[in-house]
Amino acid sequence: PDSSVDRFDQILLRGASTDSWPVADGGSRWLNERGTYIRDQWVRNAQIALGQPSSHGTYVHLFVNGLYWGLYNPSERPTSSFTAEHIGGEKEDWDIFKDFAELREGNRTAWACGEIGKRQADGGGGSGERQSAGAEQRPSMGKGA
Repeated sequence: PDSSVDRFDQILLRGASTDSWPVADGGSRWLNERGTYIRDQWVRNAQIALGQPSSHGTYVHLFVNGLYWGLYNPSERPTSSFTAEHIGGEKEDWDIFKDFAELREGNRTAWACGEIGKRQADGGGGSGERQSAGAEQRPSMGKGA
């Protein structure tokens, strides 16, 4: 609701599957007794409050054809389009990684060559260079990061 962007390529309808009480225990990362339903959106809101780009979102009670489905968290999906809209450049300029460095969009060239740290030290990349935008849950590494 408070995003500066008014057109979206994708909106993610999050069911808090790893931050809710019905989650099946998945080792130390996902434990149903730690389910709060708010952790991910709280972190994104805090990141925005600190002046960093992050996914905007809210909470809704979802009904489909009159049937209640539960509490959901629609939010911006941090894709190359998201990064270009919020940070700059073209969506083709960005590489997007998910958890555990899983490539979602683009390629691994800058990531594998250590260009990310070099660009950070140099104060950013020149125009036309591919940029990398970190993990999906943390899209705020920024242009030139």
